[in-house]
Amino acid sequence: MTDLVATADPNSLVLAGLSIPHALPASAFHDLLGAPNRIIAAGQPAPVGHRNNHIHIYDDLGIYINEHHYTYLLSSVTFVLDLARSSFPPLNPFCGRLEIGDLQIAQPFPENDIVQTGLPFHAKLKGSWTLDGDSTHWIGLNSKRNLVHTVSVCVPHDPHDDSHRPT
Repeated sequence: MTDLVATADPNSLVLAGLSIPHALPASAFHDLLGAPNRIIAAGQPAPVGHRNNHIHIYDDLGIYINEHHYTYLLSSVTFVLDLARSSFPPLNPFCGRLEIGDLQIAQPFPENDIVQTGLPFHAKLKGSWTLDGDSTHWIGLNSKRNLVHTVSVCVPHDPHDDSHRPT
């Protein structure tokens, strides 16, 4: 599935036709997209009895999905436009269709186009733009040299939910 279609706004995410209203278990994404090419533990090794977030990388789709270290739920999808600037680069950049409101994100995507969309993006730091939705939805765009290199869409997630933890 290299023609992935995703739409997002400040209060929703639809990925390959599936509405994702909140964080979901990995199996929901694996059923939708297939198994990831690899899953890696992010960051330094976790202390004994704990685990790091796990990153599910889909090389052919140009995305990665973040699995929360405690809940085991996948809570954000990152679309990688520039492999060299990604924290967890897939083998290929995102080539599908990503729409945020009426805005279509494609590579290259100039940072100036963010401001011209009329969407209420605001700069948190230089090169970091957010579009806030309800209390837990948000969309982040990261840029370098005036080009957007990653787009992350986060969905509501209860960091204390233990209903999907292995027993």
